[in-house]
Amino acid sequence: MNRWESGAPCRLVNDWVSVMKAKMRVVPAGEDSVAANERVRSEIQIFLEALDSYPERFANEPGVSFEEHRTSLLRRAKAASSGSV
Repeated sequence: MNRWESGAPCRLVNDWVSVMKAKMRVVPAGEDSVAANERVRSEIQIFLEALDSYPERFANEPGVSFEEHRTSLLRRAKAASSGSV
């Protein structure tokens, strides 16, 4: 049985959904609900991109965890949006 058949992606999604639910009511000071919604949508999109691209990255770098991969995509997106890339 491979890691996809073991239900690992479902656990990743369930864990991430739990974290996002915990964040749902937390809006940083000075951030309106539209900006908060946009930030959450961006995080969801990055998570979905990470789910899609992780198998290829894992094939090339077996030591990288999903969380490390997702975090690298998140940092890259933040750098791009701030004009650092």
